[in-house]
Amino acid sequence: MIRFRALIAVLLVGLFTTFARGQDAPAPASVTPSSTEAVSPADDKPLPDIASLIARAKANQAHLEEIRKNYLCTLTSIVDDFDSKGTKKGTHSDVFQVFFVDKLEIQQHTIHDGKPLTESEAKKEQERVDKAIAELKSGKAKPANKNVISVSAILSALLKVASFTDARRFDVESRPTIAFNYAGDPHAKTTDLIEELASRLTGTVWFDEQDGAVRKLNGKLQDNYKVGGGLLVNVKKDSQFEITTEHVNSEIWFTHTVVGHVDGHILLFKGFDTDPNWTFSDYRKMKTSVTISPGNHVIGPDGEPLPEVIEEPSANPQPNPPTAPKM
Repeated sequence: MIRFRALIAVLLVGLFTTFARGQDAPAPASVTPSSTEAVSPADDKPLPDIASLIARAKANQAHLEEIRKNYLCTLTSIVDDFDSKGTKKGTHSDVFQVFFVDKLEIQQHTIHDGKPLTESEAKKEQERVDKAIAELKSGKAKPANKNVISVSAILSALLKVASFTDARRFDVESRPTIAFNYAGDPHAKTTDLIEELASRLTGTVWFDEQDGAVRKLNGKLQDNYKVGGGLLVNVKKDSQFEITTEHVNSEIWFTHTVVGHVDGHILLFKGFDTDPNWTFSDYRKMKTSVTISPGNHVIGPDGEPLPEVIEEPSANPQPNPPTAPKM
């Protein structure tokens, strides 16, 4: 079930994030700077074009892939599930320790619904992680499929199949931030699943002007998104997402939250109506002498395993309520 929920989130993310059940993603036109996010005094400065910002964001993503392998973090997943009538069936929470082998991500499951995995579950998870690490180190791991959704891939797709309007500059936490609204063209010619998805999205993207990094990206499906004519996957209209990032150690922008509402079905039989809420926290940098190996995972300079940092969700975890964009 955990892997299924992860698949649901991946369908909308690499890219998606902030939705809340029963509320639409904030309309781009409603974006208004708050008292701490005021319009920049240099508001009359010419705004860069969207193509150059996306090029910088993609370059920033390449830089991220080089740096993030030196980091670990904690992923807390809180997912609300609903029945066909929209009645909440339950909430599930999971905690993962996230690290990288080379440039590929490993998620090790540590807590489910507020309780550490049982001894047998932990052993099985350890074996899975060890196998994944061994495959990555031996080169047996398969390269990423071109249809894997990522912020970089979505931006590239949007540049091809969407129009961008209403460029404006804000100061967010004393950093110049540029926002664009976008709207995909459902009639655009597409070459892969990501472009097909992007052609059905409408939303807003915010860039940090100094670093060229994406600070926030949200979107909403204008109509159903189908794979295999809807026989394989059908994500329903009005499914929504928002992704936010944070500046870590003044050197890199990492994902902070991924929130959404996803409604649809897989293979005609398995329906889903779920609100994923992911929070990435506790980013910490490994020392240069740290290595990652099967069985022991993260090894410190003294050759001993580094202690795990486990963050337990609250007894009654609830997703953060939706708020209007602050950028």
